Formats: sequence, C-alpha cells, structure tokens
Amino acid sequence: ALMQGPKDTTQAIAHLKALAHRTPHPLRAYDQLMQIYSNLEQRDSVLAVLARIETLPGLNIEGKLRAAENYQIFEAPHKAEGLYQNILQENPKEVRAWIALGNSVLSHKDTLQSIRIFRNGLSQFQNQLTLQCRSSIQFIQTIFLYRHDIWFLQHIVRIVLLTCTRQG
Repeated sequence: ALMQGPKDTTQAIAHLKALAHRTPHPLRAYDQLMQIYSNLEQRDSVLAVLARIETLPGLNIEGKLRAAENYQIFEAPHKAEGLYQNILQENPKEVRAWIALGNSVLSHKDTLQSIRIFRNGLSQFQNQLTLQCRSSIQFIQTIFLYRHDIWFLQHIVRIVLLTCTRQG
C-alpha cells in the first residue's frame, strides 16, 4: 500500500513507525524506514532506527549482524564494533563477527588491536578443527609475530576462518 499512488514520505514514515510498534517482527518495517531516511539523507534518523533495532527483544545474530553492517554503512563504526562484541559474548564461535570486528578496527588504523582481535578469533577454533586447519592457524599466528603487513594477514585470516570453520 505504501508504494501505490503518489509517494508521500511523511505518511509512509508514520505508517511504518506504527507498523513497527504493532508487529511482533518489526525488522521489515524498520528496514523500510531506514531506506526512506537514507534516501532523505537523514543519517541521525537512520541511526535512531538502528538503535531501536539493536534493543529488540529476541533479536537473533543475523539481525544483529545486519544492524552492525548498517552502522558501518552510516559511519558509526564504534556502534558496529559494540554490536560485534555483543554477538561474540553470546556466541564466541561466530566467524563473521570476528572478521567484521577485526576489519572495522583496522579501518580506523588500529593495527595492533586488529591483530589482537584476529588472534582471538583464530584461537576460538583451535581445538575443534582438522589437523590441516590447526596447522594453518598456527602458521598464521607465527606470521603475526614477524610480519606487519596487516592487509595481507587480514585476507589470510578471513580465508582460513571461513574455510576451516566450514570443515571443522
């Protein structure tokens, strides 16, 4: 109903806000609200919607990852990093959160913290992986000691984490 007839942004926003408060699963309404606010270049409104999403009871990991990605898109990396850390407290084996957190920290030039995050992410999987994957992780951890090209390491860590956690 929102897309039929002339587009009235104010009315659409009001309708979506009401829908978000009424429905037990408001993510779709919130996504549409963010899209409208984004098109209107109202960053603060987008961030307010993301803050509401973040506090939804029972929000699953997929929803939290999506909210964190949107925080990154709308240039609120510290909010995204807090959400990634929240995800990792709930589920330390969530590979995507380790990779995204490490990448986010690296994006604002905190190389040492990024290395610590990637190391911690790798260590979460050390005991449950195949011998080949454990060897790969030990190799990467050794490289961390001698090589300071974090961009190179970032890609290797991503490949090993994604490949090994699928196998393990």
